[in-house]
Amino acid sequence: MIRIAAVHPDVIAGERLRLGTPRFNAEWLELFNAGGGPADVYGYFVVNGRGEGLTIELPRRKALVLGPYQALVIFSGFPDNPADPAVCYLANQATRLFLKRDSYFWDAEEDNVYLYSSREAYAENPEGYVDYYHYKRRSAKIIIKQKSSRR
Repeated sequence: MIRIAAVHPDVIAGERLRLGTPRFNAEWLELFNAGGGPADVYGYFVVNGRGEGLTIELPRRKALVLGPYQALVIFSGFPDNPADPAVCYLANQATRLFLKRDSYFWDAEEDNVYLYSSREAYAENPEGYVDYYHYKRRSAKIIIKQKSSRR
């Protein structure tokens, strides 16, 4: 049972300047396997509130299995360490995936996040998402997170 554990949108414009632009790894999505057995999230599809989507996939792999109670943190950009292969790390129940995007995916102030088992599942039934998450920034430092699941 895969769930959206957390979403962190990009930082607001003033913070981007302070941190150095662009800072695509300031935004990320965390998925969590809440089930008692392994779950393959390869091919899962994420859609933001503007209808833009991304598929969770890795070069040269056809599976991305999360063990029970294991999390996957998906960063929008490249790893901070240029020596990193920027693909995927599996160690001690911690998984990181870098999408290598050169643009922001989440809205900084408020957005919706929809998780589907595949791009095809989204195309067939946009209302049939696996999990849903909504966030709203209250101030520059505080993010209000509201989670709503269909199941």
